[in-house]
Amino acid sequence: MNNIKNKELSTIVCEAFLSLNYPFDISKASMWSLEDPYIHPPFFRFKIGGDKPDLVFEKLKNIITNFNGGLVWGLYKNEYTCLLLPEIFSIHIDSNLYDKKFMIQHYGGERYKDLVDMAITDTIALATLIRKGEFLDSDS
Repeated sequence: MNNIKNKELSTIVCEAFLSLNYPFDISKASMWSLEDPYIHPPFFRFKIGGDKPDLVFEKLKNIITNFNGGLVWGLYKNEYTCLLLPEIFSIHIDSNLYDKKFMIQHYGGERYKDLVDMAITDTIALATLIRKGEFLDSDS
């Protein structure tokens, strides 16, 4: 995949969130490492500010749930942050998300690489959908 090391592509989802002009706190702009895109699955971590974070989360989750890409994506949250990542990796949120050796062992080397490549390919369409921002209307 030629664009994997492209910094602009790695931050496209972050830029989409920022374009919504809503108070999101972003902890990391790039969804994957530019040095090794397979070091962990692509994900985007953020916090929703403003006075209606639960409403905004549900609207975002609805958009993400209806996204039709190469992979199924999910939006997850704990008491501190939200995490956008391919659903197939969601079982590893609290344990092995950063463990490349585990991921390769769990999914198989080629399969893991293919999943990461599909996730990276999805980011363009995912960012386009988020950038539309139709879910953030005057009710948010």
